[in-house]
Amino acid sequence: MTATETTTKTDTLSLIEQKVLDKLEVSKSWIDKIYVQWLPYLNAIQTTMQTLWQYPEFRVAIYIFGTLSLIPVIIFLLFILTIILTTSIILCVLWSIIIFSTAAFGLIILTPILLTLALAVLFLVISFDTFQYIRLKSQK
Repeated sequence: MTATETTTKTDTLSLIEQKVLDKLEVSKSWIDKIYVQWLPYLNAIQTTMQTLWQYPEFRVAIYIFGTLSLIPVIIFLLFILTIILTTSIILCVLWSIIIFSTAAFGLIILTPILLTLALAVLFLVISFDTFQYIRLKSQK
């Protein structure tokens, strides 16, 4: 790699970095503008909440509203949990059936084949050893 290639790559990298930094500055300025525009509303809401929070009736209403808002969320979460649990159980059972039936079928097919091959190999080994024994015995 030559020095000019390195310099060109460094310049390209610094140009990309500069563009990214410019975009970040633009985003920061937009966020600052939004924050400044919404700050009076947020302060008004905070002041109103601090004022109303002093009344016990308001606090009770907020607690009741919060509790009643949680009920649909809890029902939804229980529904989703039930669906996920049911689906997982069904898939696990189906997967187990497929795996065990495949394994059983494989054993039914493979066991006789493997035993036959093992006996054939045993017969070949014994035949070869017997042939070697007889050949060596006849040479002496």
